[in-house]
Amino acid sequence: MILLGAGFSRAINQQMPLMADLASAVLERLGLPASTLAPSGQDLEAWLAHLASDEPWLMDSDNLRNHACFLEGVRAIYDSIVEAESKSTDHFPSWLDRLAWQWSHEGATILTFNYDTLLEIALVQTRWTHNLVHYYSVPLVERQLPGTGGIFAETPPTRALPTLLKLHGSINWMHAGDKAPSTEQLVYRPRFQKAENDSARYTDLEPFLVPPTSAKNTYYGKTALTAQWREAATALRAADELDVIGYSFPASDLATRTFLATNLSATANVTVVDPGESALQSASRALPEHTLDSHMHSVEAYADLRAGTRISAWYDRLNPDLPLNWEIDGVVSSEPLNDSYSSDIVERIVRQRYGSARYIVGGGRSLNEDRIRTIEAFAPYPGT
Repeated sequence: MILLGAGFSRAINQQMPLMADLASAVLERLGLPASTLAPSGQDLEAWLAHLASDEPWLMDSDNLRNHACFLEGVRAIYDSIVEAESKSTDHFPSWLDRLAWQWSHEGATILTFNYDTLLEIALVQTRWTHNLVHYYSVPLVERQLPGTGGIFAETPPTRALPTLLKLHGSINWMHAGDKAPSTEQLVYRPRFQKAENDSARYTDLEPFLVPPTSAKNTYYGKTALTAQWREAATALRAADELDVIGYSFPASDLATRTFLATNLSATANVTVVDPGESALQSASRALPEHTLDSHMHSVEAYADLRAGTRISAWYDRLNPDLPLNWEIDGVVSSEPLNDSYSSDIVERIVRQRYGSARYIVGGGRSLNEDRIRTIEAFAPYPGT
């Protein structure tokens, strides 16, 4: 099993915010001074918890104003994540591509507290499915504009996919707000729709994000989300290994610490992937009965140890004087072509060099460059 925190998204791109970055971004978007968090010890979670609670010493009007500020804060978090993600999708590190293929190959169960969709985008690039929604375990519904409708049925995935459990919601999930019934269905909103009137179908909805605050009961009460947590608990109890990437086990997150400590088997090995030594110490305190298998300082090092080899080859099928190009785990090289290769010949070379290579796909590099032939392959980590 895999558990992902904000550090995983930050490793993909430095634009992705950690909690301290979110605190600054939220205050800036709300037009509030940095001193706003001073009574809460500069802690965004504590401040949001205060705003979300009806404090007995305040007038009803004051509590209502606080609650309105809380909702604006959640929207500011959403806007900050969306903006950061839009700057992070132009180029993914090669290790993310390898992990997406390896986790797809393994059919991994992935628990994540991240709101962004960077991992889903990387998983879709394996081309096992073309729709992000196929990775979600939570039941979601989709909306159509009036006068439109689906003509063709959605093509089901051709292979079994990894299971992605987003325990704190997602920027592409919507709901009717905290006053909606607990049994409401969450709405899936594709992230990059081009229609100018796309927003018309979502004007009555809000992003479904469980805010970083101890006051989460309103959100955890949604049956669609509790079903995911129960599925995650079942998977944890059956797991013999848990790889924790970019989650620092903060002392304030008592619910998650209790969730892990009470559901993860005492015999399960835990691997912590985080650049800071403090993450290992926090994990030891949160999971005192578990064996901490190792501590890796970067996700790239983790991918080098746990993920297989990603192979791309491309050549000009009409010009044998140009080289055969290779990209192996992000490293590009070339060699003489010497002949007008066919895709079958290049596939044979891939299999000769990487005997365990699987998932080989050939095709044109683009509609406008049909003469450029490509071979995409993945050789899973040995033993998986």
